[in-house]
Amino acid sequence: MRPGIILRLAFFLATCTAQAQQPDTLLLIQGGTFDMGDLFGDGSTDEVPVHRVRVPDFYLATCELSTGEYLEFVHATQSNYPAWLQTGNAYHYQTGSKDYYRVLDSVLFDPQRPIVGITWFDAVAYCNWRSRQKGMAPAYTTTSDTVLFDRTADGYRLPTETEWEYAAREGGKKRRFGTGKDLAHAEDINADMRPAFARSYAPGGLSRGCTLPVHSLHPNSLGLYHMSGNVWEWCNDWYAPDAYAHPDASIWPLGPAEGAQKVLRGGAWYFDAYHARCANRHHARPQQHFHAAGMRLARSKK
Repeated sequence: MRPGIILRLAFFLATCTAQAQQPDTLLLIQGGTFDMGDLFGDGSTDEVPVHRVRVPDFYLATCELSTGEYLEFVHATQSNYPAWLQTGNAYHYQTGSKDYYRVLDSVLFDPQRPIVGITWFDAVAYCNWRSRQKGMAPAYTTTSDTVLFDRTADGYRLPTETEWEYAAREGGKKRRFGTGKDLAHAEDINADMRPAFARSYAPGGLSRGCTLPVHSLHPNSLGLYHMSGNVWEWCNDWYAPDAYAHPDASIWPLGPAEGAQKVLRGGAWYFDAYHARCANRHHARPQQHFHAAGMRLARSKK
């Protein structure tokens, strides 16, 4: 690791508190009814059948959670370190045996870029901590072996999979990408756009090879940034490949009651445009972490 990176970390943590004092930037997303799933015939079998869904009003952050915001929580609680900062972790940016996060180098320490390397459990812990900081009721109750979700709480939470797709599609419109467009271009989406991954809806372009600051590129018409690309975003739901065929799929679905993996949405800098489609469903175990996955805050409307 380059000399001076420890000094950068010390300076960074010292400034986290000031940066975290920015006002909340959550937008009210007006609810409605929309057809959820693969409307273009581009995707996998877990994106069908297309089904009609009703979504209540909710709040969603304009941007992915930044590293500055997340590390202020880490600094305050001395817990839930991202994998690249966990002492003794094989993925530690400096002492770990694996170089998985080293490809991002100093980008990891940029407070304006999205946090990466956090698990679903870390994301939930952040939501509860921030709720308490704001005097709100936490949306999650954690026991030794489970996490219970209270959708009536006014605190911060992860968006449901349905909410996420509805917002990415600018209120449920027929949109292939979270930019409001049906074609993917590098000036709009931070994904791997190299010619080798070109598709009919994604002409060949460039790959930036890292995350971008959370306010980069252009927001969609709702004012939401990076709903396609940059980093995967953990969602509240358990994943099931046949979730859309469930009899209750049309009633503000919260996903299966249990499962082994959680849903991630939006694609990332490390993946091609196929994964950046609004309908694409990614999934991973809640204890996993990635150099291309982070989070976005949501809240229920009371």
